[in-house]
Amino acid sequence: MRIRGLKRVAVVAVIAGAAVYLRLKPRPVEAHTVDRGELVVEVMGTGTLEARVKTTVSPRIQERLDAVLVDQGDPVHAGQLVARLDDTDIRAQIDVATASLAAARASVERVSSDAARAAAVVTTAQLNYRRAAELLARQMISQENMDKSIESLRTAEADVQRVQAAIAEAQAQVVTAEKTLAYHRQRLEYTQLTSPY
Repeated sequence: MRIRGLKRVAVVAVIAGAAVYLRLKPRPVEAHTVDRGELVVEVMGTGTLEARVKTTVSPRIQERLDAVLVDQGDPVHAGQLVARLDDTDIRAQIDVATASLAAARASVERVSSDAARAAAVVTTAQLNYRRAAELLARQMISQENMDKSIESLRTAEADVQRVQAAIAEAQAQVVTAEKTLAYHRQRLEYTQLTSPY
């Protein structure tokens, strides 16, 4: 029995020795030279990103939404077009305003040419009046002819004033048409919704 106990102790000692030997046995390694360089660190994981600044973008005018060019969560930069409103009606209004402006400018040109004609008529009426006054002083024409000359001069002067008023009105129509066109062009810009930042 004693020999059996010693055999068991010997077997356990051999197994324990083999385990210690295998554990302490040197492992093969590769040697490398260390160099300086950039260290790229990359971390992967899942998470939720929250925007630092949240903004609600709304149009300045009421029109039908034509297109949304970004989706929720898309990155945007300042000035980027994010949505577009229907601009069909506004473009038609711009066409009408452009035509009105052209008509107003043509009216100014027409009335200005009337002003030149009216000024020429006044000059002629003034000459006729002076001539008639000289002839009346010499008693070579009747008072009736002198009265006709005065009436012609007054009519010509009134015509000049009427033309000047028409020019002022036509120029005011040009200003109104320009402002109307500028207003509709501004509304057209408002159909483009951009990111504020």
